[in-house]
Amino acid sequence: MGAMADAKHLEVLLQGTAAWNAWRQANPKITPDLRGAQLRGMDLSHAELHGADLSGAQLREAQLRRAMLHKARLAEADLRWANLDEADLREAYLRQADLSGAYLREADMRGVYLREADLCGANLPGANLTMADLRAARLCEAHLSEAQLHIARLRHADLSKADLREANFRGAQLRQTCLRGANLQEANFRWASVVMSDLYEADMTQADLRWANLSVSDLRYACLSEVDFRGANLRGANLSAANLMKARLVETNFEEANLEGCSIYGISAWELKLEGARQVNLRITPEDEPAIIVDNLEVAQFLYLHLHNTYIRDVIGTIGKKVVLIVGDFSEERLDVLEAVREVLRQYHYVPVFLACAADDASTKLVTLELLAQLARFVLVDVTETGAVLEVADSILRHTAVPVQPMAWQPAMPSIDALWADRLPSDARLPTYGYADAKTIWTSLYTDCLLAAETKAKAMLDLAPALST
Repeated sequence: MGAMADAKHLEVLLQGTAAWNAWRQANPKITPDLRGAQLRGMDLSHAELHGADLSGAQLREAQLRRAMLHKARLAEADLRWANLDEADLREAYLRQADLSGAYLREADMRGVYLREADLCGANLPGANLTMADLRAARLCEAHLSEAQLHIARLRHADLSKADLREANFRGAQLRQTCLRGANLQEANFRWASVVMSDLYEADMTQADLRWANLSVSDLRYACLSEVDFRGANLRGANLSAANLMKARLVETNFEEANLEGCSIYGISAWELKLEGARQVNLRITPEDEPAIIVDNLEVAQFLYLHLHNTYIRDVIGTIGKKVVLIVGDFSEERLDVLEAVREVLRQYHYVPVFLACAADDASTKLVTLELLAQLARFVLVDVTETGAVLEVADSILRHTAVPVQPMAWQPAMPSIDALWADRLPSDARLPTYGYADAKTIWTSLYTDCLLAAETKAKAMLDLAPALST
């Protein structure tokens, strides 16, 4: 900064902490001027530096453990790798100071001013940063586990890959803050403002987000398992591919949010706001069970209960059916076909539910398939990859009263028709619908397949009362 320390003040300080503290006690009205002082590596533990002006001072690797720096001025000071464990930094002014790699374990930093400061890799576990000003500060890969950041200001701060386990952000301002890849397990964000922030791949397992505002934030691929979202605002947030397993979603606002591809097994969802939300390809089963994909957050927990609760299954018959079950083995090259089928179903107000059925695991899924089929308006079975898929179709036809609409890639049609010829005939099985590619699905699935399936479903429903009498 160019300013020079007072020579007399510096001379006393260089004599050591004991001499310095005695001088401070004898001269309580003097404000120490130590601007730009060269104090690298010096042991100043327990030093009485409250109110001192250390702007631009060189304190790299200095020992400042339990130093009294209350209201000290340390703007642009070099404190890299300095030891400030348990130091008193209340209301200290450290704008643009370099504290990268510094040690601040359990330091008292209430009301500290750290705007634009560099704390990358700093160690602050248990530090008290209540009401601290950390706007535009750099805290990437910093260690802040159990730190107190209550009502702190962190707008534009960089906390990427920081360790923030059990940190307290209650009421903090984190607008446009970078928390990408940060560890936020069990952190407290109650009433915090995390608007337009970057939480990509952040781990927020068991975090408390009650009444927090995360609108328009990026939560893609974030781990939100067991998070408490009661009353939280996630309007316009992007949660694509996030893990929401066992999250508590009560009165949560997801309006205009993107929930595509989320894992939602075990959620508790009540009174959600979902207007305009993108709810597609939601996985409702845990990782160790066959993947079941649905398109509606609110009905997800109901569907899972239907599969695992006998009582719930008994009352399903009274519920109007818009679910279409899609069964098949779609290789990587044919995923565009699967997505086209889903999108066409959505256009006509059906709810697609997809269950992957490969040859090596089809037999383990028969009970699941039959239960899902009972919910369905009709079933689309892609038999391009034949084998076990035909067994699945036969099982559905034998045990459920829903239409089964086979579909297949056109070049495979002759061999598939031959296989069908050896199967028992069924009025519920419709002629196989053939397609050339995903484009064919878009142009002909409704007219050549869905209309016939819907007509058959209506006919079977009309016939059911007559048969029961």
